[in-house]
Amino acid sequence: MPTDRSILAFATRLWVPRCLALAVLPIFLSVGCHPSPPAAQPLQLTGQQRLAGHVPAAIRTAIRVSALSGDKQLFLFIALPIRNAESLRTEIQAVSDPRNPQYRHYLTPAQFAAQYGAAENDYAAVIGFARANGLNVLRTYESRQGLNVSASVETIEKVFHIVLYNYRRDDGSTFFSIDREPSVDLNVPILHISGLDNSTKPHPTFRVAHNPSFLNGSAPGGTYGPSDLARAYPTAPGLTGTGQSVALVEFDGFYTGDVSAYQKKFGLNVPTQTVLLDGSDGAPGPDNGEDALDIDMCAAICPALSSVVVFEGAIADSIFAAIASPPSGVPLCGQVSASWTFSVSDSTQQLVNELAIQGQTIFVSSGDSGSYPADPGDDRDMDNITVVGGTELAMNGLGASYLWESTWPKGGGGIGARGIPSYQMPIPMNLNNGSTGNRDLPDVSAVADDVYVIENNGHEDILEGTSISAPVWAAWTAAANQANKNYGNGMVGFINPTLYAIAQTPTQYGADFHDIKDGSSNNSGGDPNHYKAVPGYDLATGLGTPTASLFSAIAPPPTPASQAIRYSSITFMVFTGDDDARADSSVTAAVCGSGENNATIVSYTLKASDANSPAWMNQSEHEATFNLPSPILASDVGSVVITLGQHYVGGFPPETADNWNVQGLRVILHGPDNWHVTLVDVMSNNLSVPLVRLTGSNPSQRFTRSGNPVPSQAVDPHPHDPNPHPTPIHPVP
Repeated sequence: MPTDRSILAFATRLWVPRCLALAVLPIFLSVGCHPSPPAAQPLQLTGQQRLAGHVPAAIRTAIRVSALSGDKQLFLFIALPIRNAESLRTEIQAVSDPRNPQYRHYLTPAQFAAQYGAAENDYAAVIGFARANGLNVLRTYESRQGLNVSASVETIEKVFHIVLYNYRRDDGSTFFSIDREPSVDLNVPILHISGLDNSTKPHPTFRVAHNPSFLNGSAPGGTYGPSDLARAYPTAPGLTGTGQSVALVEFDGFYTGDVSAYQKKFGLNVPTQTVLLDGSDGAPGPDNGEDALDIDMCAAICPALSSVVVFEGAIADSIFAAIASPPSGVPLCGQVSASWTFSVSDSTQQLVNELAIQGQTIFVSSGDSGSYPADPGDDRDMDNITVVGGTELAMNGLGASYLWESTWPKGGGGIGARGIPSYQMPIPMNLNNGSTGNRDLPDVSAVADDVYVIENNGHEDILEGTSISAPVWAAWTAAANQANKNYGNGMVGFINPTLYAIAQTPTQYGADFHDIKDGSSNNSGGDPNHYKAVPGYDLATGLGTPTASLFSAIAPPPTPASQAIRYSSITFMVFTGDDDARADSSVTAAVCGSGENNATIVSYTLKASDANSPAWMNQSEHEATFNLPSPILASDVGSVVITLGQHYVGGFPPETADNWNVQGLRVILHGPDNWHVTLVDVMSNNLSVPLVRLTGSNPSQRFTRSGNPVPSQAVDPHPHDPNPHPTPIHPVP
């Protein structure tokens, strides 16, 4: 006897109208040589709770081909609505606004579950319902936002009162989908069920570059490698991601050998960890290059990352749920990169909101098809994410230093469907053709061209796409979060309100961003006005690309408590240029106060004028560490005076037998618990132009403290010496 499902599918394939097919169904069930077994009841097409927002628009223009095989296994994510949704939106605004007292005061996953997650009994009821109806519960989450299940098509159709079909588009491509909204026989509210169609497949935002632009990097063929990217988008000395992990949203596997080969080539060693979801097995598919590219960019910007965690699945909701509530043994990643465009729903936004309140920063690619002719209607439309556009990068020499950037012509940008967020409202839109009523994209940009990657099982390729840009920002933010952890600050979190607040102050904006304003365009429809790179924010490159000054702004100086650290020892590093300090000359350093009279706090002899103190030869470096008479604050020091002392040889004004070129000076205070602060750090890179030439008539030079130096607990390059004494160091190469 045919099953209910096969009869309904047969009636549909006869092109009977759907309503007539349902009416005919009881007739089919009542005829035949043998009576139906008791279990074969007519398929119930409406459950107690009917859901909405699941039927894709694609079925309106596609041809229904056949019923989906009943024994095919599907993987679903069942989402529950959170509690207190409006309160969550308000709290996200508070923790993300630099003017709010709650700025960067985030929740832990457990706190999120307690305040906003579904009620425990509701969550348990949904789990019980799934198991009682033959669904395999694969994964649950601390946040109680949803659960992963799997089952056969036949079981899923019965549980959710639906029928799944194969469809074919006019271009010949196929997909499966439901043709009606699902419903469930359950009193507990269900927000959304993801995985009931695959009409919109995730699309990676990279491609092989066939016409590279500049090729003035240091990697093979003039492409850009790790050192180039680190120089283009600097963080701060010693801040390269220690203790931080980056989460990658991925919909394909990758060749581990590709990642290993890239890291070996450039001397990197960043661990990767993979979390498999929705039945994914980690096997590389046709888009494996996306994973490799994303991992490589994270390692390039932050070579000291604790890990790059690849969350691989088929459903965006599964991936974001796992990032927000990671399984045992997987870190809660402070920064997230998504280099794919993919469909989203209310449940996806709800999960992204959880990431925002937990201080996890999300960067998504703006796309690789130029300016948007209309609202993109996908992940780029979500709240609480940062959309990253693309630039073409030019560097001095072979990746030696940043030169300039221009709009990458294929970078995505345009106007979204959501209302303009409060942080964008103060931004002028009169020059950029942006909207004052809707969300404007992108927010920021980074390089999207001429990057070297090993992908697709050993292929060395030059890649392009905003798939480069998003992980660059994510890794750069990881370094900032390392600094924030050292300083006792909160994580960066949803970064847009901070960035757009900076843009409202012209002087700070000019220092913190490379503002692309050369009139270059990402237009895709032949209209160069949509959109041009103009001064300030624009829809071609957003606010621009990050500078070292921006790094300091989002990882600001430490709290007043760390400013009160008292330091007990001091290191002097002195660099000699092309004229030495003779053996019979002395060098002293006076540490002076910050008051009006610059009174001397303490003086030290760095080099004695006797036979036991050899000459400081040309192009050499010398270091000495001393205990201070008593602990001092960094703010107590206003300057350091270096003096050359020598034997006079007569004459008026007095002439000496020695002249000394001071090429550079670094002065560092050392405190408890590895706290240290650099007071002076000056260097001339031109040997023919020293910082100062000390002579008999000009024997001393005062070096003032470098602004407001920031203490750090990063690895101290010059730890406290328990037996301080002047120690000559190797000559400078």
